[in-house]
Amino acid sequence: MNGNNESSSKEAVVHHILLKGDGYINEVKPVKSRNDNEKDMYRVKMLMLHGNKEKPKREFYSLLVEGKQAIEVIEHIATSINDSNKKVSAKVALHKGDSSPFIFETGNKVGQLGVTHFGSLIGIRQLYIDGEKIFSLDS
Repeated sequence: MNGNNESSSKEAVVHHILLKGDGYINEVKPVKSRNDNEKDMYRVKMLMLHGNKEKPKREFYSLLVEGKQAIEVIEHIATSINDSNKKVSAKVALHKGDSSPFIFETGNKVGQLGVTHFGSLIGIRQLYIDGEKIFSLDS
């Protein structure tokens, strides 16, 4: 160890913000692996809710699905997630990463500024499709 408390190895130190919350999974897309030896992954778009239950604030997340359990659940219900006639809500755990601004192109906020947060979906505690519980860690 040297005098400035740095590790003598070149090992990277990574800090994570771990969040648990509720929201809606709106889309799932396959993501091609950079390494031919690895399985392709998935990215989901989520609308996370926080604050007052009657009128919650909303945040947009684009999450790479990384937790083994989360991958299995997402693979099982991908068709329902991508069906615009179905509402898929979930209680999840995620690592928050960077954020990026965007301009709304549709809906009642056209032209307004929004923010997408990026990160990793690491676990799903509960999952509902059209209000019916279809998965729970507690069961």
